[in-house]
Amino acid sequence: MKTRIMPSGIPLFLLLIILASSCQSPSTPAYLTFEDTSVAVYGPYRVIKLPIDKGVTIVNPVQISLGPGGLLFAANQSGEIYTLRDTNHDGIEDEALLFADLKEIGLHSPVGFTHKGDTVFIGTRSEIRAFKDFDQDGKADTSWTFFDKMPVSDHPYEWTSALSVGPDGWIYFVLTTDSFNPGASPDPQGLRGSILKISPDGSQWEQVATGIRSIHGMAFNPSGDLFFADNKGGGNATEELNLLQVGKFYGHNPKKYEGKFDTIIPPVFSLENEIAP
Repeated sequence: MKTRIMPSGIPLFLLLIILASSCQSPSTPAYLTFEDTSVAVYGPYRVIKLPIDKGVTIVNPVQISLGPGGLLFAANQSGEIYTLRDTNHDGIEDEALLFADLKEIGLHSPVGFTHKGDTVFIGTRSEIRAFKDFDQDGKADTSWTFFDKMPVSDHPYEWTSALSVGPDGWIYFVLTTDSFNPGASPDPQGLRGSILKISPDGSQWEQVATGIRSIHGMAFNPSGDLFFADNKGGGNATEELNLLQVGKFYGHNPKKYEGKFDTIIPPVFSLENEIAP
């Protein structure tokens, strides 16, 4: 049997295979089955409602982040930390395992999360706690205090948030302001309302910037610049996107820093129509 050659140089049977393949519709990705089209989003994104129908029940997570091994982690305001797993390997998480319950060790408000290698760091109201899951079963086997130098009261808005691993290997984080807390604990070192960083072994810490209100998100770009979003109020005229300049003052709670700084670092972008970005 001879193979007929088309003018383009493509054998006829190969051309037919290509045409047949192009006529076949690609299979629908599994995640589209769980898309929630009732939610409005910006840009080319989709909202997926995960079918968590195995394991423990998740209620009102205040933090969702990627952790060791590419697993999704979720944290409830009440203190439960979960790992989310894909048990049927369709690319969609369907099971929640209780990674740790912070209430059992007297901790509250887990709004900060990051990881370095196989160590998970959780920022709480009174300390940053480190966890490890040695047998990789989705549940922490051990934990220890990584940093606990922050002043602490019973105010629910005393958060240790926006944990990030810097290019220097240090853990960067934010202690929210005490300016709206009438029962704030003494803060002789002025740690609240600032960005701090801790050495990889937890033995050293430095204050990086002050005049911060309440940051819930910050991240390093590939060049090592740290961007963070801050809230309007108490000296902040708008919702802000800021670029870190080490040792500088960013404007919140000016009375606390009166006479210490000559200039206020302005935001690189003001978010006029957003609330608590």
